[in-house]
Amino acid sequence: MTVQGMMLSQIHPVLDNKNRPILAPTPFDINTSIQRCLVKAIALHGLGLSI
Repeated sequence: MTVQGMMLSQIHPVLDNKNRPILAPTPFDINTSIQRCLVKAIALHGLGLSI
């Protein structure tokens, strides 16, 4: 994610509800992980407080 020219990235694994890796993730599991990663990347820029 790039905000005002500063690029920060975040890596987030595909985990189950017990924080264990999912060996055969479904598309829903992958999408959930991508959304969590996006939220963490937004938070790195400090934008979560203004949304």
